[in-house]
Parts: sequence; structure tokens; C-alpha cells
Amino acid sequence: MTRYALLAAALMATHASAYAWGRADGKALLEARLAQEREDARAAMITLEAARLAAVADRALLALELEDATNADPVTVPVCLSPDRVRRLNALR
Repeated sequence: MTRYALLAAALMATHASAYAWGRADGKALLEARLAQEREDARAAMITLEAARLAAVADRALLALELEDATNADPVTVPVCLSPDRVRRLNALR
């Protein structure tokens, strides 16, 4: 009976060490995957922020161009808008 008890203890020790090694290996793989996902999310955020900043710059430039075009058209009649201003306003719709 002692042989079986020793054999069972040896098998349990083998399984316990295999479990501990697998758990440590799995934990390391999970941490590496999470780190990679965080890095991918950070890179995507940087790309989206660059696109947003470019859109903001384009919008500011367009607003400046529209303001310059508006100021370039002199006021001929103070009661109503000139035909060019009306066309420009209609083009914005």
C-alpha cells in the first residue's frame, strides 16, 4: 500500500508542478496580449486625434476663407444683400 501512496504522491506533485507552470505561462501570455491591445488602442487614438486636428485646421481655414470672401464683397446697398452674397449663402446649404 505504501508503493501506491508514494506513486499517488509523485503523480500529484507532477500534476501540481505542471499546473503551476501552465498557470504562470498563461498569465505571462495574457499580460503580453493585454499590453499589445493597450498599445494598439493607443496607436489608434493617436491616429484619430491627428485626423481630428487636421479636420479642425481645415475647418478654421475654410471659415477664414469665407470671412475673407465676405469682406471682399463691398456693401453696395445697406438695405439688402448683393447677389454674390446671396449666392454664397445659398451655396452653404
